Amino acid sequence: MLSSLVAPAAVPSLPVHPLVPSRGPSRDDALGMRRGLSEEEVARRLAGANRTSDIGQRVLAFYLVEVDDRRLYQATGHGSTAHYAEARLDIDRRRTGELVAVGRKLADLAAIDAAFCDGRLGWAKLLTLARVTVPEHEAAWLARALELDARKLALLAKQSKEGGPPRSPGDERGLSNLTFPYEFRVGSLAHATLTKAQQRLRVELGREVDLAEMVLTLAHDYLSSKADGTVPGRRRVDVSPYRVTLVERVPGGASLLVESEDGPLPID
Repeated sequence: MLSSLVAPAAVPSLPVHPLVPSRGPSRDDALGMRRGLSEEEVARRLAGANRTSDIGQRVLAFYLVEVDDRRLYQATGHGSTAHYAEARLDIDRRRTGELVAVGRKLADLAAIDAAFCDGRLGWAKLLTLARVTVPEHEAAWLARALELDARKLALLAKQSKEGGPPRSPGDERGLSNLTFPYEFRVGSLAHATLTKAQQRLRVELGREVDLAEMVLTLAHDYLSSKADGTVPGRRRVDVSPYRVTLVERVPGGASLLVESEDGPLPID
């Protein structure tokens, strides 16, 4: 399938050092960048650059699957495809995982892959389709993808059951709740604070509470609390077991540790 892709034209080498005058083409000339072009020409060049970028993503996905399946990363002394891509290509592990997953899915979605190679689908739509489409419903998803823009296709995917067919236009019956990903990383002190808050809320409500519900509850309480800080429907509890405790790494020293479920952790 990749043989139908047109490889982008080779880009001349750039000067080795920016302070050394070059007798060859300037950076802008080498990359085909020109100021003052007409709107039509700018649009044409934008479309071409976008297509070249899309092709690059597909080629990366194809060959990263090759590296993974054949364990080619071992030839360069790396322990996995993720390590290989990070060290050799400057691709972070999360993106490598996404590219490998897409490459594998497209092996079973020949019609969708062909539509991309023919230029009828862009990379954004391809990612959406790869997440929700199975061969049984490939034709239906491809038809909708060709009708909708990338944003509307992504919304349709959220409204449809993963592995099932796309919802028909106007079909609102049984519409599942939309979900949105939230991802963040915190330091040891914030981690301990969130853990204590989750434990306290679990006691107040008398049931298990996951992190998502805890964060949502805190946000709701912040928006609905009274001037005195009380929240309707919540009973007061002894807060002392849920305080965040700091300890000195060395008595009298400036460095602190925070007590956590994993033991004392250093604070950045």
